This record gives sequence, structure tokens and C-alpha cells, in this order.
Amino acid sequence: MKAAVFQGIGQVEIADVPVPEPGPGEVVIRVGYCGICGSDVEAIHTGMYEPGLVIGHEFAGVIAEVGPGVEGWRVGDRVVVNDAIPCGACGPCREGRLDGCE
Repeated sequence: MKAAVFQGIGQVEIADVPVPEPGPGEVVIRVGYCGICGSDVEAIHTGMYEPGLVIGHEFAGVIAEVGPGVEGWRVGDRVVVNDAIPCGACGPCREGRLDGCE
């Protein structure tokens, strides 16, 4: 599959990467739409990411595979992903600032 891969400060390339297989409790999503947000842009220009990281954590698509133990989701379901799941225990979370989760 194709992915945007951080290669170093100011360097992103579209590369072929292996299609992942879902583990227990996981699904594989065929991404239809993906955004590169401000934090991605900052990280690209400052080198906050490690080279080789696939970027673009704001996306939507269709479930392509379902791993063992997944309930309530089927192949073909359309999804929007929230990858920022707050812990609920750190200082910012306890103050109600879930977007600042440490």
C-alpha cells in the first residue's frame, strides 16, 4: 500500500509499505481520506518524528479486515478514526483538557 513516510527534517515521501494484518481486537482500515494536520507539519519541519514513521493520523475509510475478538465491526463498515484516546489519569485529563493528554 502507499503511505506518506517521514524520512528526515523537511522530507516526506510516498512509499510502498506492507499491508498490516490485524491482531486480536484490531481492524485494518483501507484509508480513503487523510489529512496532514498542523502537528504533522511542525514535526516534519523540526524532526520530532523518527525517520520511517508513517504520518497522517486524521483519516477516514472502510474496514478491510477484522482481527480475532472484534465485535460490533464488520468488513465494509465506514469509519472515521480518533487516534487521540485520552488516558483520563494525567494532569490535563483530570482538568478536563483531554486534548492535552500526556
